[in-house]
Amino acid sequence: RLARELHDSVTQTLYSVTAIADALPRIWDRDREQAREGLGELRTLTYAALAEMRTLLLELRPESLEKQTLPVLINQLADGLMGRTRMSIILSLDENCRMPIDVQIALYRITQEALNNTVKHARASQAEVRLECDLGLVKLTISDNGVGFDQERVTTHQLGLDIMRERAQDIDADFEIIGQPDAGTRIIVNWTNLPERE
Repeated sequence: RLARELHDSVTQTLYSVTAIADALPRIWDRDREQAREGLGELRTLTYAALAEMRTLLLELRPESLEKQTLPVLINQLADGLMGRTRMSIILSLDENCRMPIDVQIALYRITQEALNNTVKHARASQAEVRLECDLGLVKLTISDNGVGFDQERVTTHQLGLDIMRERAQDIDADFEIIGQPDAGTRIIVNWTNLPERE
């Protein structure tokens, strides 16, 4: 799986980087403005490859998920996906959000699965991830403007929704998915810091 991810993300991005870098010296002599645009593209792709590598390294070293905050992890995830797919991902993340490690890992994995679904199935131009924390409540919302789906005709297994729901159940969080054809998809996860968790 990691080999496939490397091929689909980092290798493809670095191939584009190499192609642009090879062409830039020729373009520079002919059209400086076009060359500057190429340099900007080169920078964007390089940052994307770096973000993708960080995300993949988290898969090799899961303990790294415990060392960063959830907003930082989501930022890395979004940077990699935006660089690779050019889909816009709007982030609204409470930087002061703190939670137990098991909750953080579950919410990160749900975000990862949801955004990967958006890239693979939704044909969306934009996604949004919101993380809100207030008085013991953590609310995660992932939405997109894609094609949506008919909840009666698409099985939850097809979109990995079962996996996300199970991750939410493992931390005693409420999980809701709202999807309609041609109306995008929204996933909402609410986790409450109950007294018995203290």
